[in-house]
Amino acid sequence: MKKERLFGVLISLVLISLASASALRPDNCNDSDDDGVNNGIDYYVKGLAIGVPNPLYDWTGGATHIEAYDLCVMGQVYEHYCDDEGYIRREVVVCKNGCGDGACIWKEGCDIIGLRDNRKYCGLGSQWEDQKQEGRCQNNFECRGNFCLASECVDEGLLIRIINWFKRFFGHGNQIE
Repeated sequence: MKKERLFGVLISLVLISLASASALRPDNCNDSDDDGVNNGIDYYVKGLAIGVPNPLYDWTGGATHIEAYDLCVMGQVYEHYCDDEGYIRREVVVCKNGCGDGACIWKEGCDIIGLRDNRKYCGLGSQWEDQKQEGRCQNNFECRGNFCLASECVDEGLLIRIINWFKRFFGHGNQIE
């Protein structure tokens, strides 16, 4: 119930002002962060959309004219924009780096040092770097085989051959394939 109240309070910050429908017709919709691309949908810029809410997607309770600021609610941005028909619409998007002052937070690079993805890793400088097949390394995550031995990336195949040699030498169990 607390979440519902918080949600209701935050949504009320959208600054809905009632006026007559004739004061602003749908073709007069205005969005301050509209740069002419994507109908003004820009999750990383706070904007203000002024106009008539689309009656098919009305979240305003029947208002005929609104001023709707983009806002953040629990890590999501409520992006207000002018649709192709000249009405104000709202889209809710989860911001992966958080949300602040009505816009998603843009962050270059990566967050978790050592995280690997698509043959890249998050390096010590919080930037994506290519994993190495061979060469100098300091950490296992820098190597494609995920093994850094004596400051050199070691191929997984070589590592398996070494382990199998030891297993054969000491006469232990099954070999790794």
